[in-house]
Amino acid sequence: MASCSWLIYLLLQVTIVSSNSSALSEARNTEREALLGSRWWTGTYLDSSHCKWNGIECNKKNKVTSINLYDSYIDDEFRKLDLSSFPYLKALDLSNCGLYGTIPYEIGMLSKLEYLNLFNNSLTGELPSSLANLTRMDTLIISYNPLSGSIPSGISSGFRRIKLLDFSNCKFNGSIPDQIGMLTKLESLTVNNNNLTGNIPSSVVNLTRLQVLDVSVNDLRGSIPSGISSISSMYFLNLGYNKLTGLIPLKLGNLTMLERLFLNDNNLTGTIPSSFGSLTNLIYLKLDHNMLTGELPSSLVNFTHLIVLDVSNNLLGGSIPPGISNLKGLTYLGLGHNRLIGYIPSEIGNLSSLVELSLNHNRLTGVIPSELGDLSNLVNLSLSDNNLTGKIPSTLGFLTKLTNLDLSCNQLNGSLDFQQANLTKLIKLDVSHNFLTGSVPVFKNFFSLRHLNLSNNLLSGNIPQELGDCPLETVTLNNNHLTGNIPNQFFCLLNLTCLELFYNNLSGTIPPTNYPYLNNKCDFSYNNLYDGKRTYSRRKSVLLVLYIVTPLTIGLILLILASVFFCRHTPAENQNRMEVRNGDMCSVWNFDGKIAYEDIVRVTNNFDSRYCIGTGGYGIVYKVMLPRGNIVALKKLNRLEAQEPASDRTFRNEVQVLSNIRHKNIVKLYGFCMHKQCMFLVYEYIEKGSLFSALQDDARALELDWSERVNIVKGISNALSYMHHNCTTPIVHRDISSNNILLNSEMEAFVADFGASRLLDPDSSNRTMVAGTLGYIAPELAYTMAVTEKCDVYSFGVVALEIMMGGHPGDFLLSFTYLQSAKSTMLCDLLDTRLSRPTRHQEQDIIIVLTQAFACLRSDSRVRPSMDEVSKEFSRTQKISTDKSIYTTSVEEVY
Repeated sequence: MASCSWLIYLLLQVTIVSSNSSALSEARNTEREALLGSRWWTGTYLDSSHCKWNGIECNKKNKVTSINLYDSYIDDEFRKLDLSSFPYLKALDLSNCGLYGTIPYEIGMLSKLEYLNLFNNSLTGELPSSLANLTRMDTLIISYNPLSGSIPSGISSGFRRIKLLDFSNCKFNGSIPDQIGMLTKLESLTVNNNNLTGNIPSSVVNLTRLQVLDVSVNDLRGSIPSGISSISSMYFLNLGYNKLTGLIPLKLGNLTMLERLFLNDNNLTGTIPSSFGSLTNLIYLKLDHNMLTGELPSSLVNFTHLIVLDVSNNLLGGSIPPGISNLKGLTYLGLGHNRLIGYIPSEIGNLSSLVELSLNHNRLTGVIPSELGDLSNLVNLSLSDNNLTGKIPSTLGFLTKLTNLDLSCNQLNGSLDFQQANLTKLIKLDVSHNFLTGSVPVFKNFFSLRHLNLSNNLLSGNIPQELGDCPLETVTLNNNHLTGNIPNQFFCLLNLTCLELFYNNLSGTIPPTNYPYLNNKCDFSYNNLYDGKRTYSRRKSVLLVLYIVTPLTIGLILLILASVFFCRHTPAENQNRMEVRNGDMCSVWNFDGKIAYEDIVRVTNNFDSRYCIGTGGYGIVYKVMLPRGNIVALKKLNRLEAQEPASDRTFRNEVQVLSNIRHKNIVKLYGFCMHKQCMFLVYEYIEKGSLFSALQDDARALELDWSERVNIVKGISNALSYMHHNCTTPIVHRDISSNNILLNSEMEAFVADFGASRLLDPDSSNRTMVAGTLGYIAPELAYTMAVTEKCDVYSFGVVALEIMMGGHPGDFLLSFTYLQSAKSTMLCDLLDTRLSRPTRHQEQDIIIVLTQAFACLRSDSRVRPSMDEVSKEFSRTQKISTDKSIYTTSVEEVY
């Protein structure tokens, strides 16, 4: 009996072993069949065990535990691999494999999966909810896939072991789940470059092991959770490119392990916390493009490991602390676009590792320190748009790695001393809008120079022929006092696309050119040149002369009547500001002292052309430094126009209203002068010149990024809204164009040139001669002379479109009116191709601008919005969010 029982036991064991062996064999066969069925593996080695195939790892029982095919170009649907056949799989790496389609729901059956990497594929659709079943997950990377939908809140309940979660560079929307705080073992969370909205969840304070947090480039709002300051293990924090508001938490200085801190491109206010001085391990600090105020904290000198410091594009004041020289490892120092004052510390010359120094668009004074020539690694130096004086240090010529040198829009004087310079890598040199004298240098050894701008200085002498030895693409020498001939070598430059020599004293003939495309960006006017047909001492077209003379005559009448009005009505307390000599009058407001005609003649050397910076609707425009050092723009009427008598007393009220205009986006009128020989107006000097010239110059156009262009449009709309709706009597400008919009050093817009403006009389028909610039005039003026605010509205629409497109939309406007195909154009196809792709935030602003522009361009003036409505629409853009994209929205959808 015992032997019988023993025999039965043996038979059972054999059966069990045989059954297990059969099950194992079946499992292996199922895995092998799934691998073969995907057709992702090819070759003769397929006859061997699948555990020996490329990228396959098995355990001791020959069960697949790892599939690693990263960087294998599979180019197939993800679903082709039957994931349900791999119950023992622990690691799956299919990164950069060219997979497409959706993530299979069956992925949730891989209950033993710990590592999943789907980086950089073309997977679409939403994340399957079955991902929450992967409770052993340690690392999940699905970045760089065009996935959609929201981040499932369910993953927080399943991923209790997860340490690394990377959802970056997808197209997820919705908010970051508040349940994210339940992933208490999380060390790295990256959800940057998506379309996420809402706030940063306060529950992140529970992620006490977090070392990396990146939520940048989304649409997150609200304030920075103060609880982040308690995550002491954090060494990387990136909240940039969102719409965060409020103050920077004071306790953020408690994160002493931080090496990289990015809070840039938000709407943060307040000061930079002094507690930042405790962040001594910082390598990168970016706070740029916010609205921070106060001064640079002195504790910044503690950042001895810092490589990048960028606080540009804020509202910071105060001076640059000399102790900044302690940051020996600094390669990038960005302090531009602020309100910094004082001198440039010479100690900056000790930052020997510095590659880029940007101090532009501030209020810095004093001289350029010669010590900057010690920055032997410097590639980019931008000191433009300040109040720097003195000479350009010759030591800058020793910066052998320099590719960009921008010293424009300052008050530098002296000559350009580049005789000993060794700037062989310099690509762009801009010293325009200064008071430089002497001759144009030979620029010997400038082997890489492509963009040269010496305009609006006091340079004299001949243009050196040796300039033709440089590989120049743009040459801007206008508004100087240059003489002699145009070098023939200029027209041998194969890459030359822009040559501006106007407002000089050049003579001789214009050399022939075999490059007809250059004619579009050549300007030789206001010289004494001859091309075999006509001289270029005047503009090329008689029609253009008529456009100038007409508003000049109107302006003369206004000025004479203005003088009569002010003589009779100027209060007694202001009489001491009026200088009267032999019947002449001169009054300059907003400045101390009296300015007489003789004073203006003296400081301009009898209106020498060296001081000329352009022409306006009233006449020639000069840049003038008054005796007390104030710089103004002076619009001088020609002698013939100055002698024209006034004929209509009703213009007096018009002059009174114009002189009382006070708006931040309208050029200020400081005063006027009436003399028997000439008449002129004194205006606020706007440094950057016209919007038209900025858009025409490729280099300057690149300075106008999308945010600045949107702000320019807003500024123009605010000015017109004020004129139409906030003045006692509405004012219609009648000549809104990109030539009559000026830009200051901070790229803010100013409406100028009121020579054609008109007060609207509610008791009259307001009929008048057609005024304005061709291409900007409202279509109804072709058949009616009635002037209304809607004429300005149409012109504004053209300018707004011009700003976004980078040039006048002439051809598009014509096709837009008559062709349906133009209305099917995608918004992205209208934008200026010289600029980089806009951020999501900028994209929404662009859509608002284009929507308003097309509304203003409606042919029926009755259905155009008022400028008040347009201005209010722009002010509401921060509260309105839209899901539209410039890449999927057509013109017709916003029209």
